[in-house]
Amino acid sequence: MTWIPCPHPDRIRRFARRDPLRFAFHLGDLDPVQWEYTEWFALAGDAGEPGAAGAFEEAGGEPDELLLVYRGLVTPCVQAFGREGPLGEALAAALPLLPGAGFLHGERADLDLLAGPLRLERRADLLRMAWRGFPAPPDTLGAGRARRLDPADVPGLLDLLGEAYPGTHFEPVQLLRAPAFGVEEDGRLVACAGLHVLSEAEGVAMLGNVATRPDRRGEGLARAATAALLAHIAGGVDHVGLNVRADNAPGRALYRRLGFTDAFPYQECAYSRASRDSS
Repeated sequence: MTWIPCPHPDRIRRFARRDPLRFAFHLGDLDPVQWEYTEWFALAGDAGEPGAAGAFEEAGGEPDELLLVYRGLVTPCVQAFGREGPLGEALAAALPLLPGAGFLHGERADLDLLAGPLRLERRADLLRMAWRGFPAPPDTLGAGRARRLDPADVPGLLDLLGEAYPGTHFEPVQLLRAPAFGVEEDGRLVACAGLHVLSEAEGVAMLGNVATRPDRRGEGLARAATAALLAHIAGGVDHVGLNVRADNAPGRALYRRLGFTDAFPYQECAYSRASRDSS
């Protein structure tokens, strides 16, 4: 099996639009704001045959599977979802393409397969959820309590996330690439909701960094921030998703109250090369 570089937005778009929620990051990273930070690899059914890579390119071949390496943050992230489930041995064949260390999103079976050649850490069971629209007017969900954040809010946002959501994947540049909303009291952010991906051109968004200070949980503050963010982006995208830990019952209940439904489970881990491959 051979993975072939696929720097072709149209081919990527056609592939990802078969399942916009599963491949939301793929679609979002086609946006010009994100494209420069991406590497794409296509798997074709006959790519292992001599000369097949060139023939695939000349014929404008469509990928059987697609691998995304995103380098727009300090730690690279690999999106390794198969079109219909685990990638299996195809993902193992892609190991030479992966950065030396980073985050990996994929099916549990695939991550188990890589546990030998890679050192896996911080494995978490996650659930992708899909937004089906507000079940009630946004103001009744508290949206009016939140405001849009701007670069001046970065110190307060870092403080909030450091207390409420340690280890989350937030870097200040994300606030420049996509909007975030927060609830502020007495000059201090107490809850927030942001986006990992937003592309109106591709019609997708992925929520992230939804958090409330531990001593203020249960007051509807994260719901207010998330409702305000959803109301802000609702008219510009067709597909909105988010990732939540499968064992986060309060978080899943919050998102259901906002109109999200369960889509599919997967796993996230930090990885590095096992010692024998570290060279």
